[in-house]
Amino acid sequence: MADIHLHMETGHQVTCVSNFFIDHYMKDAPGEYVKIYLYLLRTLSDPERVFAISAMAAALEHTARDIRLALQYWEDAGLLSLTYDREGELCDICLLHPESSPESVHQEKRISSRDVLHPVESEPAVAKATPAKPAAVEPVNTPEPASERTMRAYSAQELLSFQEDDEVRSILFIAERYLGHTLSSTDLNYILFWYDELHMDEDMIDFLITDCLQSGKNSLKYMNSICLSWAEHGITTLEAAKADRQNHSHNASLVRQSYGISGRGLSPVELSFVHKWFNTYSFSDELVKEAINRTMMNIGQVNFKYTDKIMEQWHNAGIVDAEGVAAYDQKHNDEIKERFTKVKAPKTSDRSKDSFHNFSSQVEYDMDDIEARLLKKQL
Repeated sequence: MADIHLHMETGHQVTCVSNFFIDHYMKDAPGEYVKIYLYLLRTLSDPERVFAISAMAAALEHTARDIRLALQYWEDAGLLSLTYDREGELCDICLLHPESSPESVHQEKRISSRDVLHPVESEPAVAKATPAKPAAVEPVNTPEPASERTMRAYSAQELLSFQEDDEVRSILFIAERYLGHTLSSTDLNYILFWYDELHMDEDMIDFLITDCLQSGKNSLKYMNSICLSWAEHGITTLEAAKADRQNHSHNASLVRQSYGISGRGLSPVELSFVHKWFNTYSFSDELVKEAINRTMMNIGQVNFKYTDKIMEQWHNAGIVDAEGVAAYDQKHNDEIKERFTKVKAPKTSDRSKDSFHNFSSQVEYDMDDIEARLLKKQL
């Protein structure tokens, strides 16, 4: 990572702390953030010192993440100006003079990720709401299935209450940086739902967002469908999530290739079918490809519902391999032949045989045609 240019609006090379900062900013700021701000001032007084996030983290015994959170806090407070390059890396920090009016420190609140990440105390003081992290409760016998859970809208007070949770603030900071924009109230509800209701930790959410963005999926609605799937299938660790996504990528790729899909990824609805075939039904690559091949041969176009109907019949019949499919096909064909053999050989008198010979031949022809159609349909 390249060195970051740290500079000040003026050319004063002294370690000087503004009285206005002490009176109106320092009292409300977290103590660790004040230390980081003071370290920035000290660094400015030494022109020979090269500034880097890693160096500051080592000097103050913090993590790089803690340093970035503090820098973002002071930017929101109006004391820093941060500039990022095209790759999203911090490349410039400018220290600004504290404002001359305390009113500018406490601006009117609006609920966004900034309020949750970097809260400002309001007046008069009120009792803080308990963070929405679930309390210990007695387990219930019939928990609500994850797939049926609905994302609730958190109230303004609940959103602000998350300021007490350092992990939440870190998650939201990372999400903003990855997504490249300030999180909306809808974005916040999604992320807090993953953390609060689905009990996903910072590492899992970090991996989820990174993996989806790398796949060209930046919709939090799409990410939420993955979270619900994880919860439904008991995936609660980062290692399990990584394994699921790796397997999911393989399965989706196989389905696209089998259908001949190119130039696009699969939609959330299509991916739900893929998950059903591989995870719910536990079908092998061979069986999934066979069902898709039959779909393309019978109707000549991509149709996940048609393929799913084939899969459902196999699953209900207890089929688990290619041999089971062959036996199922043979049994079904034999049943159809037996059924139409009875139809084609009705009991008739000698007189009816002579009188309606031509008609009987026509009936036999029609039955053969119907039999062929039904055999094709069941495939």
